[in-house]
Amino acid sequence: MKLTRKYVASHEAGHAVLAVHQRVAFIDVYIGDDLEVVGEGGALHLVPASFGMVWGCEDEVVRKMAGEAGARLAAGRKPGNLTFTNILGPMHGDYLSALDDIKSMGNRINGGCIYPSWLNEFIPEEPDSPYGNFRADDFCLHCYKKAYEILAEQRKFHSRVTAALVKNGRLTEVEVMELKDKRRTK
Repeated sequence: MKLTRKYVASHEAGHAVLAVHQRVAFIDVYIGDDLEVVGEGGALHLVPASFGMVWGCEDEVVRKMAGEAGARLAAGRKPGNLTFTNILGPMHGDYLSALDDIKSMGNRINGGCIYPSWLNEFIPEEPDSPYGNFRADDFCLHCYKKAYEILAEQRKFHSRVTAALVKNGRLTEVEVMELKDKRRTK
């Protein structure tokens, strides 16, 4: 699949806008010049941080799902469901990383860690569920739709970051923040 510069920019802008929304520090966001290979179009470089996976997992997975949500928003499409086309396509790396986070969170819950009660929605009532002790796909879809809602509320900011990435290829956190502040001065 050949990726377009605008698609990759809107995907990476989704990650950056969510990082700003969540007040997560990052170094930069970039898109590459060679867009031939799915999964190598760009990246958001976060400042390394340590947090408890049970309490921070939703934010982390929302940020990872924001790439595909940003691409769909830029294309004027509704979030829809996560499909094999999405998962095996441009968001493959984000999805696998999110599953690692969810697995770690599930292991901590199963090990007796205290967790937010709203996560009970993703834990099957029957103890021997064939799906395991945590419905990871439902949780990913929940996070994906939440990312889309947040980005939809910040559509203009997302559009400015996308356009700047298409033009410049790389933006620092400061440059992204300046694009957020533009709406307040106009």
